[in-house]
Amino acid sequence: MAETATTTDFMDDLSLPRYIPLPSDSLTILSEIMPKKSDLCAQVSADLIRIEKDVQEFIDFVLNEDQLPDLEPIQKSLDIYSDTIYSLMRSAYDAEMWINAVTEIKNRYQAQMHTEDEFNLQSLQSFRENESALFVDAIREEYEHSKQVESQAHSFESHLKHEGPYQYISNIKSIIENPEAPLPDMNEEEDGVAISGGKVSFNDPISLMMYKNPHKSRRCNHVFELEHIKTHLQSHVTCPVAGCESQIRTSDLVPDKLMALRVKVYTVRGKVYRDAEQIVGV
Repeated sequence: MAETATTTDFMDDLSLPRYIPLPSDSLTILSEIMPKKSDLCAQVSADLIRIEKDVQEFIDFVLNEDQLPDLEPIQKSLDIYSDTIYSLMRSAYDAEMWINAVTEIKNRYQAQMHTEDEFNLQSLQSFRENESALFVDAIREEYEHSKQVESQAHSFESHLKHEGPYQYISNIKSIIENPEAPLPDMNEEEDGVAISGGKVSFNDPISLMMYKNPHKSRRCNHVFELEHIKTHLQSHVTCPVAGCESQIRTSDLVPDKLMALRVKVYTVRGKVYRDAEQIVGV
């Protein structure tokens, strides 16, 4: 009789551990909320290409106009583009952290499985007493931990500084505000620009004349007036800037639209100021 009671008690206590089967809310998170990294990255890339195209069209428009257009709405548009890129990159960055959290927890659980007993009636009780976090709860904890570490290290802000379109728009905004000021941190975009007295030089290093058609070398980032650098390269193979030993060819020269924008904003604004002073003098 005692044996029958023991068997009955055992059969009544066959409830599975709380993490078997995977709870429905966990399945929802894994199947619906978990980002599809490839799809998200493809969408972000497409949006960034579209934004970059719009910004390039804006620069071409400004450079082809005799006068500067009203800059206030343009600056607002650039702000919107910056905010959009920030949101896109933040989403992609968070998705990357989520994917990493899933991978980390999956590997951790797989390693743990190798040390656990086989799941059967004899080991059921030990599995039921296991207080390990649910798989999805562990992912959440790992993800939140990663976000905290990222926030303290300012990793996303550092990542954003190297994001081409975002940095490019920031550079344009800085140039419109003050065309003579070096760009913040003098990033790779302008590390070959000449600085004189704390201001960006608008003069070609060969002719010492103000740029009309500035081009920069992809080899060293130094900027030249196209006509004069092409003449120089007819008899030389090295960069004409003192101390630079880079070998360059005509095919290495690309239009420097940021320098062209600097010169355009500077000269047009200067003309406006001079005209205003003449009116006041009259």
